Amino acid sequence: MVTVLVQDDNLERAIRKFRKEVDKEEILQEYRDRQYFEKPSAKKHQKAVSLKRKFEKEAEAAKKERK
Repeated sequence: MVTVLVQDDNLERAIRKFRKEVDKEEILQEYRDRQYFEKPSAKKHQKAVSLKRKFEKEAEAAKKERK
């Protein structure tokens, strides 16, 4: 659980600090991942597709760089 202390009545600083802590602990990302159930096989397929797309982009960039 994330807790932030407000010092010197500086609420904006406390909110910024809170957002950084939430991002660091990846709370929102975990919430989005758990919002809908996704089968493990579907997760595996999605990961494979994204890796393939990444490697194709890198290969295309390397090909353009050689020219």
